[in-house]
Amino acid sequence: IGFGLAQQDALATLVKQRLKLAQEATSRSVAQHLGRLHDLLADVLAAMDGGFLKKSAVKVWAEVEREVTQLEALLRQAGPELTKVLVTLGEVRTPTLACGEKLEACAYALEYLLDQLPFEVAGLAVGRLTSMTGSQAMLREHLLYLEQDLTQMQELTALVNDGVLLKLPAVYTQLAGLAAKPSETQRYLAAEKLTELLQSMNRK
Repeated sequence: IGFGLAQQDALATLVKQRLKLAQEATSRSVAQHLGRLHDLLADVLAAMDGGFLKKSAVKVWAEVEREVTQLEALLRQAGPELTKVLVTLGEVRTPTLACGEKLEACAYALEYLLDQLPFEVAGLAVGRLTSMTGSQAMLREHLLYLEQDLTQMQELTALVNDGVLLKLPAVYTQLAGLAAKPSETQRYLAAEKLTELLQSMNRK
């Protein structure tokens, strides 16, 4: 009755661990911060086009600069936590693969024993084999979700560390030197840096 239960319990623990990591508050808050940062910088970029009734880019930047720097600080603080979650997710893969091997071994053992067990016990073995087969399917699904979570976390971590935090200083530099009535060159350079950063965020 208890054959293979230890392996099934181990799988359940691994699934719960993955779900907890996938729902980590840090990754959710980072996504929110990135969304807000994107909206603020998009407003600045839109103001670059000018227009009679539009606020100037300098004025829009003055209104959002403080919040942008706050968001940058929050993302910088979250960077190490994102890396930690990413590493921990990677560490879940090895015990998952080992658990899969043990579940497969148990299923093979049950299949082998079915023809050799007394009739009154064989029914129990069939029930356990059915349960083990279900666990194997669950493990395959768990691995697929784990790889998906790893990919998403890798992209999020790279976006924060190698994208936003790396490219924001160049944006600051261009916007800091922007005149009240910028020349075409000033507008072009500032818009180029903003567009580059926003496009990298959109790809994620």
